[in-house]
Amino acid sequence: MNDGAGASARGGWRNRAVMLVRAVHLPGFGPVFGFKLLSAVAAFAAMALAGRVLGRAGLGDLTMLRTVMLLLAGLVGPALDMALVRFAAHEMASGNGQGARYFTLMFWLKAALSVLFLLAGLGLAGPIYERFFEADSTVRPGAVYWAFAGAVGILFLEYERAYFQAGQRFYAFGLLDFLHAALRLGATLALVLAGLSAASLLFGVYALAPVLLALAAWFWMPKGLLAPVREARDAAPEVFRYTGWVLMACICTSGVNSIDMMLIGWFNVDELARGDFSAARSLMQVGDLAILALFNVLLPSASGLRTAGEARAFLRRQMLPAIVLALLMIPGLLLAGPAVRITFGKDFAHGGPLFAILLLGIIFNLASAPAGTALYGMGRSRTVALLEGLKLLFTLAIGWWAVPQYGVLGMAWTVAGVKGTIGVLTYGAAHWTAQRADGHRGEAGE
Repeated sequence: MNDGAGASARGGWRNRAVMLVRAVHLPGFGPVFGFKLLSAVAAFAAMALAGRVLGRAGLGDLTMLRTVMLLLAGLVGPALDMALVRFAAHEMASGNGQGARYFTLMFWLKAALSVLFLLAGLGLAGPIYERFFEADSTVRPGAVYWAFAGAVGILFLEYERAYFQAGQRFYAFGLLDFLHAALRLGATLALVLAGLSAASLLFGVYALAPVLLALAAWFWMPKGLLAPVREARDAAPEVFRYTGWVLMACICTSGVNSIDMMLIGWFNVDELARGDFSAARSLMQVGDLAILALFNVLLPSASGLRTAGEARAFLRRQMLPAIVLALLMIPGLLLAGPAVRITFGKDFAHGGPLFAILLLGIIFNLASAPAGTALYGMGRSRTVALLEGLKLLFTLAIGWWAVPQYGVLGMAWTVAGVKGTIGVLTYGAAHWTAQRADGHRGEAGE
């Protein structure tokens, strides 16, 4: 009896081990995560090189310029890309076409948005410079306008990546991400070797890289991608109905990703401390790349979720990879100090504790990747928008109090605490939404 029970227990553990391996292996996650990892290495190298030649104050200025550019690109662009992937991926998978009407609609929307950005930059570059940069800063107001131009390049580069994501061509999707980072690194290295290491020039590399790559990648796109405009108009109503709350979520997310640097600049935190936070913030991409890789891979398959049962099965299947990735990041907490010193130099030693704090928030936030995609797939973009709105509100409110009191350390704890809390709430909201939908359908909903 005992031998039989022991054999049964061993068999049960073997089955669970096999299930673990199968669950962690996500089709498409390997290439996306691999390219994300290579992109992160290239990004680290470029920022570390910039930090070594610019010093702590110069790195803070460079990071502030990048924050403005990414804030602009993230206000609307990700919402349009997610809507594009959701509708085009479903049409591609069903064999009804290549989603050309959706790609046409998004192309012209992004073109109009680009014109708006370039015109807005003419009037806003000066005021932004005066508010967020010191009087003795090494960058000039013209560099802020480059942030508006760089945001346009990112809009179209992500549009092209969305085509490969919708078709689940994850090698091409990840390769474009890596080429973007590699181009920045190569150009930064060239400028440094040529002795041209001013912060404005190095930021010019960051702004110009997505523009050049988007132009080059356009020749990689299929010739019949754009449909007649009338077909795009027919697709507009359903896309706009979906995009409304997604847009609000992306605006809040973009705000959350930028509010830390904006608050540090608003309260005129010391430039050296700003540089330390910039170094820690750059290294935090180690965690962000895992979350982004999971989200990008899962979004096309999540777009097919139609019932509560499918949503619960999706969450059970995809949460295990997120937990495994979170566990793999825990040793990074102990290596935070050496990572900052090796990457940016000993002058940035104070950035080690900041990186450890930010990474702690990422570990708890990993649960939001599959849960967030499940909410989008179930059409609950409003729930995601509300959660992202809470994240922005809490980060702003707590940071408004913490930065004047505790400087960059207070900002780091604010970011980590809010991200981790909202990540857990997102996971709970996805399960609650699935249960509530199942209750409305009755037993037949399963």
